[in-house]
Amino acid sequence: MNHIYRVIWNAATASWQAVPENTRSHTKTKSICRAVCGSLSAMAIMISAMPQLRAAEPSVSVASGNTSAYVSGNGTTIVNINAANAAGLSHNLYNRYDVNPQGLVLNNTTPDKATWATQLAGQINANFNMKKSAQVILNEVVSANRSRLAGFTEVAGGKADVVVANPYGITCSGCGFINTDRVTLTTGKPYLSSIGALEGFRVTQGDILIQGNGMNATAQQMLDLVTRSVKLDGDINARQLAITTGTNNYDYAGRKVTGTLRGTDSPPVYAVDSTALGGMYAGRIQLTATEAGVGVRMLGDAAASAKDFVLSSAGNIELQNRLSAKRDIRIAGNSPGTKSLVLADASLTSGRDTRLQAAGDTSLNGGAVVATGDLALSTAALTDNSTDSARQNNNVRSAGGALTLTTKDNAGISGTRWSSAGRWQGTFAGLTVSPGAMLTSSGTLNVSTLRGDMTMNSAVLQSRGNLQLDSAGQIRLGKKSTGHQDIQSTHGDLILHGNHGVHNEGDISADKGSISLLTDQTFTNSGTVHAGSRFTVSGLHNAVADVMDNSGRLLSGDALKVRATSLTNTASGLIQADNHSDIRAHSLNNQGTWLLSNQGGAADHITLTGTLTNGGTLQSKGNSTLSADTITSSGTLLAAGSLTLGSGSFTASGNAIT
Repeated sequence: MNHIYRVIWNAATASWQAVPENTRSHTKTKSICRAVCGSLSAMAIMISAMPQLRAAEPSVSVASGNTSAYVSGNGTTIVNINAANAAGLSHNLYNRYDVNPQGLVLNNTTPDKATWATQLAGQINANFNMKKSAQVILNEVVSANRSRLAGFTEVAGGKADVVVANPYGITCSGCGFINTDRVTLTTGKPYLSSIGALEGFRVTQGDILIQGNGMNATAQQMLDLVTRSVKLDGDINARQLAITTGTNNYDYAGRKVTGTLRGTDSPPVYAVDSTALGGMYAGRIQLTATEAGVGVRMLGDAAASAKDFVLSSAGNIELQNRLSAKRDIRIAGNSPGTKSLVLADASLTSGRDTRLQAAGDTSLNGGAVVATGDLALSTAALTDNSTDSARQNNNVRSAGGALTLTTKDNAGISGTRWSSAGRWQGTFAGLTVSPGAMLTSSGTLNVSTLRGDMTMNSAVLQSRGNLQLDSAGQIRLGKKSTGHQDIQSTHGDLILHGNHGVHNEGDISADKGSISLLTDQTFTNSGTVHAGSRFTVSGLHNAVADVMDNSGRLLSGDALKVRATSLTNTASGLIQADNHSDIRAHSLNNQGTWLLSNQGGAADHITLTGTLTNGGTLQSKGNSTLSADTITSSGTLLAAGSLTLGSGSFTASGNAIT
């Protein structure tokens, strides 16, 4: 048969309860009461004979206030939260705050309706604490019990921000949230404003651990983890993730650190420690670690699928993961140590720009750094080595736009490739580029050393536009690398400025442009230097170079201009200009082949204040004028046009032919 029910208030559970319509209240007659009470007494005797059944306990233990909790029929804990104050804050205090796999409902409903629908618990009774729904629900743990969140937390009724504050730590495995746009997990002590709004947190201790089934915050607009340290041993999935670690004053409304505090216990080993199982997947990811000397280690992958990935740490940063961003990647390590920023077979890929900064030294070991836009790295010292990892784009550092590489101290690059589609700019204290390394640009390429030498050991530098090397020390270019041009500009000019000398054993070429080689000291060449257009050798700050010593090949597709104190072309040396030569020096010693011009009618000039010694071939296809204090030739002086010799002393034992 059908039954009719009515709803009464159950003081024991602090909730409304459906009961049969024929249930009598205590206001009826004594006789009816005696009948009912007699029946109940008999029932009590029967129940006492049955095994004792313990009611399920809520997963929270309320410390004080009007907050209350009970368990629904399906095992979900229902928390009737405290009334919201004038600022819209419901502040709830607990001795213990856990979430079981069955979930927890924060009852933010009002008595406008007797029952309300929820996803986790079905129909629940209204919360008579509430005159209006809260905007922020603060759940603060005041006893030394770590919170364990193993299920979903749902806000029933009006949508509200959810805050769990437990200075003794929070563990999440399979936690998630329903009907809330913002979730904050913190180990800080909350503090309120003068009007009762949640102003922020004071963090001096505690950690947050994400493990097992991880955290699902994909239904929320914002997820904040605010604690002294975080360990990720499970995945976080969110829309907008911000992790802030350290001993800080934290502003809740601004989502930012406003000051630092003294910790109440020993510093953690890592501010953020992500194991291989601990991934971060969100539209935007921001990690801020403020505690000095406490670094970040990431072994798990991270992907910002809609916006940026931003990481800032007052300690060292160690990345061994795959990290990607739809827009920008910005990483800043503010530790001054030798391991300020370490990328070990890590992969960084950005849809726009990537910017890496380190107050201390940076170490790159294999892996990939690929930016669709600009790529910039600024650090104290840099060590970049290749590895044999099978990771995609291993040993590649690439920019679809400009590439800027800056070190305050020395840099070493070995076996990796730094490439840009736009401008390539490198500024170092000193630089060593070892075999297998390639610096390439589809635009211009500029490399400078401000204090030390620039050494290229069988490396490759190549640009489509102008290529310029500037060194406050020496420029040393090693032997030719197999299968590649060492220093090459395919369509632009090539400039080498070596304050303390330029020494080349490899191949240098400006295929279609000019070469300017400037030094106040010595230029030595045992390799090949080729200019498609003009070729100039002279002083950098002074009018002339000190010494030019050639045992290789110096080739100009147009004019050759040399200004030096002493010139030597050894027996194995070849110097050749296609158009004409203008040579000025104190002395010239030619034992090899020097072709002043390859065009008839050219006007070639050698002007010396000292001695011309020729034991090889000195030849012009045009008209040649040789002027020196002393000319001694045991080789060949040859001009297709006129040969004019101006000398105070001329000695010839070879051929002088016009």
